[in-house]
Amino acid sequence: MFDIKELAITAQMVIGQNESDILQAASNKIEDPNNTSVGLIRLAKADVIKLHYGDQPLVMSGSDFYHHKKNLLSEMDEAINAATRGK
Repeated sequence: MFDIKELAITAQMVIGQNESDILQAASNKIEDPNNTSVGLIRLAKADVIKLHYGDQPLVMSGSDFYHHKKNLLSEMDEAINAATRGK
């Protein structure tokens, strides 16, 4: 369950093209990772976690996919943590 006051806190992610491709393949909840809310990132993170190599056509190898997926999930966690700390 989300803390209601956190849903409106702005969070930002700085992601590369491969991470952006994975995010787009996994979820349509985030249109612009540079300015979104903690709640949307949490919802999209759940979608990214569920995405496996081969679920969507992506131009990267399996090892690259899992490497960039891990980076994306880390960036999502960092954005959530920074926003909820008020930074």
